[in-house]
Amino acid sequence: SAAVKDILKDQESRKGLIAAICAGPTALLAHGIGYGSKVTTHPLAKDKMMNGAHYSYSESRVEKDGNILTSRGPGTSFEFGLAIVETLMGKEVAEQVKAPLILKD
Repeated sequence: SAAVKDILKDQESRKGLIAAICAGPTALLAHGIGYGSKVTTHPLAKDKMMNGAHYSYSESRVEKDGNILTSRGPGTSFEFGLAIVETLMGKEVAEQVKAPLILKD
């Protein structure tokens, strides 16, 4: 949508964090955001994301390249959320948030 494009373009121009999970990173492709970045997506969205060779693909559960943060899907949502917290608030705050969640290391 035009509204999503405007938000993404504004965030990119300010070098603000742009985070997308599952098939969400395909919105970056659709609007020309973060070309040249290393990204990950849900495995079923990989081929679409790699169409045009605008990105390099990572099999990582969470991938951060500059201001672009991507993750693979529902099973990686806690890691993704904590990566957002760490990026915006720092490692110490992310560790404080993680502690009561009882997640595997």
